[in-house]
Amino acid sequence: MQGSRYGIPLDAIRGDYVVGELEHAIVTAYREENPRAIIIEGQGALSHPAYVTGSRAIVSASEPQAVVLQHAPGRKYRSYTDDVPHLPMSTIGRETELVRACAGCDVIAITLNPEGLTRDEVVRIASEYEERYGVPVCDVLADGPGKIVDAIVSRFFSETA
Repeated sequence: MQGSRYGIPLDAIRGDYVVGELEHAIVTAYREENPRAIIIEGQGALSHPAYVTGSRAIVSASEPQAVVLQHAPGRKYRSYTDDVPHLPMSTIGRETELVRACAGCDVIAITLNPEGLTRDEVVRIASEYEERYGVPVCDVLADGPGKIVDAIVSRFFSETA
């Protein structure tokens, strides 16, 4: 994350060096802080052709044990700008498959980007996704991060973890 002590400017690093720089940041954070968990912010969907270097490098370097997936169900296309209007949005199911295949782990929560949706639509979609995918779902900006934090704590900090 920008400004973070262990963050790196992913977009400013030559693709050949991204994984190594990420690994270095992660190992340095672990050695200096000895945390129980390291949370790494992603960049773009695994299926998005414009983010191959970012998203796949992040997964490769961090070897996540779980993923919180962000989705914008109101979008028809990959970008809210006109740079890729011809690329339709992927589905949560497809992205979950890619997380399992590329990262080798499960999606433990889903956050919703409410762009283009009413609050009632967001609540309905969150409820549908929770039932369909069996994980907590919320709009973090409107609902707060509680469900996401609970999913992380349950997965990594419970007595059985």
